[in-house]
Amino acid sequence: MFRLTAALLASAMIIPAAHAADLPPPPPAPAAWSFSVFGGASWLNDFDAGDDFGSTLDFSYDTGFLVGGTLGYTFVDWARTELEIAYAGYDLASLSEDGGFPIGNNGGDLGVLTVMGNLWLGFNMLPVVGDPVNSVGAGLGFSPYFGGGLGVGFVDGTVDGLLGDWDGSDTGLAWQVGAGVRWNFASNLGLDIGYRYRNVTSVSAFDNVGSFDLSSNNVVVGLTFNF
Repeated sequence: MFRLTAALLASAMIIPAAHAADLPPPPPAPAAWSFSVFGGASWLNDFDAGDDFGSTLDFSYDTGFLVGGTLGYTFVDWARTELEIAYAGYDLASLSEDGGFPIGNNGGDLGVLTVMGNLWLGFNMLPVVGDPVNSVGAGLGFSPYFGGGLGVGFVDGTVDGLLGDWDGSDTGLAWQVGAGVRWNFASNLGLDIGYRYRNVTSVSAFDNVGSFDLSSNNVVVGLTFNF
């Protein structure tokens, strides 16, 4: 009886061990940290601002650019936080007074530096069997996402015109919302294509001109490195 019991116990230990040896190794843990660089086109919406003489000035800018970088951390498999630093630049296209009278400016530019904390939510649509399913970074496949951010914007502008040369700088509340898709073509590398609506509120970047809001539509492409 003792020999039979010992044999049954040994079999109970050997069979699961042999079965476990046939199983594939567990997938590696998702990469929690990520670094990304991005760039793209930026369309600054026209805006109005009052001057010290009681007139309304209409500002219009050419298509600009947006470049930046982020440091991110994926704390659950469907959410990622980021610290983002970005810069947008625009050339002045036209400046008119009271809705139509051109001032005849010779040129000018506007620069916007933003520092924001972002939160992106998403999921992985096409994970590969055996790879970690990490919605916004480590799993392979296409990962749609959406979210936004909040921070501070530093605005600097110049205008060269018949009314004199204006320049100045100001700081305002910055925020953005957006969405996109990331193609994770390697466990530590992804291609990101997205849209961002960005806004810097209540800034005054020109002498003798009141405050205004800067809003823009942006299409960006970036690379993300997971580590």
